[in-house]
Amino acid sequence: NSSNSVCDVCPSGKASVGGSTSCDDCNNLGEYSTGEGNTVCSIAPIGTVVDESRTKVTNCGAGTYSTDGKSCFACDDGFISSAGSGYCSPCQGGAFTTNEKSSCSSCEPGKYSGIAASECVDCEIGKFNNDVGQQICIACPSHQGTNNAGSTSCQCNEGFSTIVTGGAIECLCPPGFTLE
Repeated sequence: NSSNSVCDVCPSGKASVGGSTSCDDCNNLGEYSTGEGNTVCSIAPIGTVVDESRTKVTNCGAGTYSTDGKSCFACDDGFISSAGSGYCSPCQGGAFTTNEKSSCSSCEPGKYSGIAASECVDCEIGKFNNDVGQQICIACPSHQGTNNAGSTSCQCNEGFSTIVTGGAIECLCPPGFTLE
């Protein structure tokens, strides 16, 4: 831009098309330019943000996302992302998000969750599950129940005798009684 007709190189963060008398700032949302002598500003890829100097981009961290090149946004509860993501994905049923929102953890036995859960919920009284990563709890069979929420097994109701047959619990009336 000097008066002695010398062509100046546009610095990083700016660009100019041929024949221009000045370099334009790359200051539109998500624009940047690396190096000198750029003819156009680049657009930040999804999952990245442009630094203040408009000369480089950096990945958003795990648990965040970006679609505009300006800001990284935290994933909502129940959703996760890896570094450099442009979106967050829901945790599958039977799992919940960790505090960092970078991974999902399986629900413990006696608990369950639906899709996109931020925590697991105890099985209701009268229901159970005995495996990790469950989406539902199972109702106890006839004449059986649970005393607490979050149970991993059922017990015979009061007044019934416990009979174990082939690993399965069966609850029957004791000798001298009938089921009415």
